[in-house]
Amino acid sequence: MDGYLLDTNAASVLWDKRHREHTTIRGFLQMFANGPTWISVVVLGEIEYGLKIVPKWMKTVKTKSGVKWRGFRKYSM
Repeated sequence: MDGYLLDTNAASVLWDKRHREHTTIRGFLQMFANGPTWISVVVLGEIEYGLKIVPKWMKTVKTKSGVKWRGFRKYSM
């Protein structure tokens, strides 16, 4: 079975729409949308660790409707 295993850098860029390489990586993966794409448990652990140590002011943003999560978004491919 062919597919792609994303490392932490690629996964982070893919989730961060503001990153300058976001469109490049997303476009690359969309070209191969028929094949599976994976992230390892190591990547999940590194992302979880990063989210735990980021300062609180970077995690949330105040809006008119209250406080909401800032940063990662769910994208469908």
